[in-house]
Amino acid sequence: MYKRLMDRSAETCEATGGRILPRLKADPRLADAAAALQAGQDGLKAKGLAYRNAVEAVRSAGAARDQVLRDMEDRLREFALNLLSVVRNNHGADAYLRYFPAGYGSALREKPEQIPEITRVVLGKLAEKTDPWLVSFRDRIGATLTAFLAAQSLCVAMVGNRNDAMSYLKAEKRLWI
Repeated sequence: MYKRLMDRSAETCEATGGRILPRLKADPRLADAAAALQAGQDGLKAKGLAYRNAVEAVRSAGAARDQVLRDMEDRLREFALNLLSVVRNNHGADAYLRYFPAGYGSALREKPEQIPEITRVVLGKLAEKTDPWLVSFRDRIGATLTAFLAAQSLCVAMVGNRNDAMSYLKAEKRLWI
């Protein structure tokens, strides 16, 4: 019976306890069993809620990170298009090839995991420039990279919290059983 219940979700165990608990409470001879099951039910509900909240936090953090990633892509695209206007749409100009050797389109078609690295490379090349126009782009692109790194570390922390919440929920389910 134990193994079968361990294979069930916490919600199923909670629902099962919810069906049994009123029957236990109805019989005065089973008051101790009802009190024990009520304590288990309360713990299981609390840990289940904590886990569901942790899952929602992971979703929210992931969505925020994805939005910042899109913002980073937009800043790179904005920089590339402004750079093209300076070099009169010459994709072979040295000023353009310095930042986007294969064109900005190929840089943005990379996997999302590569965009921060591409951004770091562009920022590294912009770091040595003192032209106010380039400095303004460096600051805006750098701000989106900083925001992305913060959002990424928040996402990693939320995944850790979710994993901890799942461990606590499993432990509580063992106690409940």
